[in-house]
Amino acid sequence: MLMSPALVMLTCLLLAVAVAPLQLQAATLISKPADCQKTCGSVKIPYPFGIATTEGVNVNCFLPGYEINCTKNDSGYLMPVLANTKIEVLSLLVMPRPEARVQLPVASTCYNSTGGVTSNSNGSLDLNPAGVYRISDAYNELFVLGCNTLAYTNGGPAGGRYQNSFYTGCVSYCKDSGSAQDDKCAGVGCCHVEIPLDLTDNWMYFQTGWSHANMPFSPCD
Repeated sequence: MLMSPALVMLTCLLLAVAVAPLQLQAATLISKPADCQKTCGSVKIPYPFGIATTEGVNVNCFLPGYEINCTKNDSGYLMPVLANTKIEVLSLLVMPRPEARVQLPVASTCYNSTGGVTSNSNGSLDLNPAGVYRISDAYNELFVLGCNTLAYTNGGPAGGRYQNSFYTGCVSYCKDSGSAQDDKCAGVGCCHVEIPLDLTDNWMYFQTGWSHANMPFSPCD
């Protein structure tokens, strides 16, 4: 099937995850048991992050909320993920500032040549059930790629007249196949915006009402 118009992507690579100072202080005072697994694949697992065995023992290898699962990817290689998620961990640091670098899901909506939706994903994410992580506003931005697309995210507790504390997003527009330019992301074929402080989850929304018919210059692949 021809996947012509509108690839709409949220590229949100989580680079830094804040760790509560008291927990970090405790981690520096408590030594990691000698029999704890120290790596998963090529990724080092420093305390207070840690891996429990499949039998559920060695739970003292990590502080609450910092558990890492060591799984196998589609190629059969070991790959660390945040516990009970499919979020791949790329690296973990404790000093000088604790952070986890992970690969987040990409939200997308694809259309066929007549403008009908053929697939979509909202890139939903909730990585903070234990209250220890947040998406770093210093190392991340919200990027939207594609044509004739308005995408936004929201989060935080209810406040004011709406259901969430903040809403942020941007519009990417193309008047024709020659509009977008390489290495440019200023609203034509690509847009970006900073994210708010203390973002811990994510759910992308795509504004309907834009025409995506007859736009082979904005493919989903």
